[in-house]
Amino acid sequence: MKIVARPTRYAGTQFRSRLEARWAAFFDLAGWRWEYEPVDGEGWVPDFFLIGAAGPIPVEVKPIQWPTFDSRSLDVMSKSSAAFDSLVLNGEELAKVREARVPETLILGAYPFEYPGPYAKDTLGVLLSTEVTLHGQPYQRRDMAALYRGAKHRCDFSASDGAWFCRIGGEVGKYALEPLDPGETDALWREAGNRVQWKGAGRHG
Repeated sequence: MKIVARPTRYAGTQFRSRLEARWAAFFDLAGWRWEYEPVDGEGWVPDFFLIGAAGPIPVEVKPIQWPTFDSRSLDVMSKSSAAFDSLVLNGEELAKVREARVPETLILGAYPFEYPGPYAKDTLGVLLSTEVTLHGQPYQRRDMAALYRGAKHRCDFSASDGAWFCRIGGEVGKYALEPLDPGETDALWREAGNRVQWKGAGRHG
């Protein structure tokens, strides 16, 4: 069944879908600055820019229904697997994201989810980054965007296995990454839903 996007107005901005509006409310609750549909990237318009410590981070929002990650599913849904690519990077619009090859793009789904990373399990989405091999060839790395307690914001996020630094506040190193209190991500997501009068399914409602 195809999900029909419902245009929604939030914080003085008209969003193409209620899911986008809910993520904007989540950003506000986290204390993150954002811009909606900020640029035209030659056929790809990012849904958002998050204003991070190292510059703007393009954000793409899609109604991805994340699986429940456990010890069995991790083998099937590893970040280099075809199953993972099919879930996260499938579709014409996300093909445009891959082709754009920007330094780093945050892909968000229908809700935050739990992924058993080394330091935190609450996960914002997936980071798609373009890197260069020793031979000068570009390749794309996929990593989970794990949520942490922010030193300057209510929360922040970092790659779960890659470059350990808070993308919004700029704190560097794994010792700067303090997990959120249990239930805090769910509370933020519920409150974001309340702000846009969300009635759909998602992580714990």
